[in-house]
Amino acid sequence: MPRKLYSFLVGVDKYPKPGDLSGCVNDVRKIEHYLTNLNNSFYDEIVDPMVLTDEEGNRKNIIKQLQKQVKKLGSQDTLLFYFSGHGVNEISNDLFYDNYNGLIQTLYCYPPENPKEDNKLANKELRYIFGQCVKGAHILTVFDCCHSGDMTRSMEKDRKMKAASIRPFDERDYKDFIFSKQTTADELRTKDFNQIFPDNNIVTLSACLSSERAWEYNGGGTFTNSLIKTLESSNSAISYADLLKQIELHVRSTTYEKQTPTISILGDRKYDQLTSWLRLNGDKMKKGKSFIQYNDKTGWMFSKGKMHGVATGDTVTIRTSKSQTTDLKIKDVNLIDSVIDQGDIEHVNIDRKKIYAVIRETIHKKKPVLGIHHIDGPDTFFQQIESILKKDDSIDYSTVLGQCDYHVNIFNGLLYFSFPDATYQPLNRQFDLVKNKGQTNSLISYFENNLPTICNWFHFKNLEIQDDFQEIPVSIEVKTDDTEYRDVTNGCFEMKPQGRISGNCLGSKYDIKVSNESNDNIYVTLLAAYHSLHEISAVDGKTFEILPGKSKIFKNYMQIDPYQEIYNWEEERVYLKFLVNNYGEITQEIASLSQDGFLAPLTHRGESRGGGSIEEIENPVKNAIYSAELILLNDSVNKISGELESNFSWYIKNKQVFPFIEKLYPKKALKLENDKAHDVTME
Repeated sequence: MPRKLYSFLVGVDKYPKPGDLSGCVNDVRKIEHYLTNLNNSFYDEIVDPMVLTDEEGNRKNIIKQLQKQVKKLGSQDTLLFYFSGHGVNEISNDLFYDNYNGLIQTLYCYPPENPKEDNKLANKELRYIFGQCVKGAHILTVFDCCHSGDMTRSMEKDRKMKAASIRPFDERDYKDFIFSKQTTADELRTKDFNQIFPDNNIVTLSACLSSERAWEYNGGGTFTNSLIKTLESSNSAISYADLLKQIELHVRSTTYEKQTPTISILGDRKYDQLTSWLRLNGDKMKKGKSFIQYNDKTGWMFSKGKMHGVATGDTVTIRTSKSQTTDLKIKDVNLIDSVIDQGDIEHVNIDRKKIYAVIRETIHKKKPVLGIHHIDGPDTFFQQIESILKKDDSIDYSTVLGQCDYHVNIFNGLLYFSFPDATYQPLNRQFDLVKNKGQTNSLISYFENNLPTICNWFHFKNLEIQDDFQEIPVSIEVKTDDTEYRDVTNGCFEMKPQGRISGNCLGSKYDIKVSNESNDNIYVTLLAAYHSLHEISAVDGKTFEILPGKSKIFKNYMQIDPYQEIYNWEEERVYLKFLVNNYGEITQEIASLSQDGFLAPLTHRGESRGGGSIEEIENPVKNAIYSAELILLNDSVNKISGELESNFSWYIKNKQVFPFIEKLYPKKALKLENDKAHDVTME
């Protein structure tokens, strides 16, 4: 099926009220020029952009043309929707169940001649429109406007602001929403919007937070200028995460006002932070290299910070020419980036307009300790593996198994990782030493593929930073359908399965409520690390701003994966990290910590992954990380049940996996199940 790239660009400068802007149409022309000159082989056709400016950019016309574009999309196509203009908040009171602050964000389109017609296009209306497209299409929305009710888009000239104040607009009549005939207001009050109108996969890049202004400078939006500059410097070969990171640093350098570019992901997350810009270089890119970039206010900046394990005194190395490299020392460390010691760099001949990739990092974060548990098999396997581990700088190797964080086990001709107290419960897909005949290159590849997963997970689980808040600004509570909310701030919550809920898996639904107990706006990013396959993911995929006295509820599901039940795990654990600050969102950093985890250990299922789903007043910058641990008990432990029971004859015959089953289950249970399987065979 041919792949096509569609684009729909809207720019509005002329506003009878609240006042004209000056750079929005310019922004659209820049994006149009970029797209029409794009040289790429990924798409079979780059369709000429649909462009609306000023009077053309009214609500009715945008909806009409956008619906036309959405209907054209095939499952391999991409649509870019770009809007530059005013953005406002609209009061929604209690209309939307999943909207905790009583406001919805809207694009402020060109006002119609009839004053009774609305000109606001709400974010939920856009989600409704995009939900009509074919599954699989990639939708990218880019908004260079402010979504706050304080100020839409402002101009920065000679560091002065042209201000125009817009308070939140009154609540509209429900019938004026484009989805009003498809559902009732009562249903919207009791269900998540996504439950009623399922989201297609949408990636959204926004110029700023909902509480901030988006600025213009030199005849265009600071965000759009930074976007174009970054795309040009990277030759458009960049992921959304790295794109936002570089834009954010550039915006901070360009404007003296606070503006935080953001990214959010909706839908099934087939396309996410690691997807390349417009999919031009594939659906998933490797995590980008760290880099240094010049900032007019702070000097040279390194793109990693406390959350990545960076500390004052660490060093990074850049290449300044084909034959020369330079080591640079870290002077100050922020949550997501760091300041380079300018004394190290003032005599180095580098260009402040360029971004330099870091070729080596000397970051002294804690390493996991690994040891080899040689249960059976020839000594040659042990010697080969020990040689590889001793040479790996990412871990510490120990011969004292009691001091290790992980064991590398050799059992039944297989190689795998486990926790020290769970020898026969592999964390990852076992490696067949006999089949590969102990080939050194194969072993090296095995560790190269698996050790980064262990190191990243170990760093995340032990991630702590200094708490800059005088008092803990949040309360963290958890409940299930069977329990009331219980405070788990820096604590633990244990739950039992509610039954076999999803895919024949033992599991339990739960809610996490994060409440702002402080007098300031706070920003919370929730990351979850699964004990089993070492998956790390962001719950709900973004940073959330929580106002004083308000709460954000995360709804999630936890399960005993089939392979865990087969290998007789007593429980599944999820380690939650709540990254809290008082200045802005860090969604663009999620990709740098997230990981898919290991391939599941050998079962009758074959090659599959496991489950786990899951105002401008200058204030001192404050950061903190708070934790909680969730435990889901396996109430079938030591019982042959679930998929092990229904496929027991397969396990009896499998010479690789059955030795694990024999070690993990009581002999009486094995004999009983073996007799049943024998009886079935006889029949």
